[in-house]
Amino acid sequence: MRKFDTKVQYLKYKVLREVARQAWNDTLLDNVLDIPKMIVPGKVPTMRCCVYKERAILAERVKLAMGGGNTANIINVIDIACDDCPAVGYQVTDSCRGCLAHRCEDVCKRGARGCVQARRDFL
Repeated sequence: MRKFDTKVQYLKYKVLREVARQAWNDTLLDNVLDIPKMIVPGKVPTMRCCVYKERAILAERVKLAMGGGNTANIINVIDIACDDCPAVGYQVTDSCRGCLAHRCEDVCKRGARGCVQARRDFL
């Protein structure tokens, strides 16, 4: 059995699996709007405030799984799922590895260049 570290990883897996299944059966274009309901059936949310927000996020994940979105970035920020960074500032944590690619810097909607520069100065 597969082991996932987080519920988000499992959710991404379920989206990719369902998109692949529908594509294999040649029914993807007919059922693309129903995939979020297949993954989160019923009216009880599993992670978000309501089932409608969960399905909206899943619809965006389905679009990304089908090749939509900005394929130039490895990290894609799903706007509806993003709770935004705190407006008061940025915090450089031990999680920042100071990598050379700076993919997080490229996709940050708040302009995290200062955050990455602070990490570089610290190192």
